[in-house]
Amino acid sequence: MKLQDIAIADGKIESVRTSITEAEINFVDWREAKWSFTFVDVLAVENLNVEGEELDRLEVRKDDPYIERVRAIVDEPNATVNVYLFFTPWKDEPRLRVVAKDCNVNSAKEEFPSPSP
Repeated sequence: MKLQDIAIADGKIESVRTSITEAEINFVDWREAKWSFTFVDVLAVENLNVEGEELDRLEVRKDDPYIERVRAIVDEPNATVNVYLFFTPWKDEPRLRVVAKDCNVNSAKEEFPSPSP
């Protein structure tokens, strides 16, 4: 399944975890189905306290000024990546941006771990 196939509107991000090259987002859709989004070959994550917020939409862009800025900062000028933008209903600015090569989507059958303090 692809990230674009998930019903993002009215869902919530439960947690965001990052490492050097990966980011994992635990998401609950409007039907209470749980999903795990694992981004691979991550160059950057910008999280504006999106955990627990209702989402409105997701946009995936291949050509975005943010990608060029990130490529320059991390010294990866030729990296083939997308920017994944998560928006809340109240703002036209994304609350979460992930610059990565790809995203793997899995149904999460178990409870999500609690976010670390």
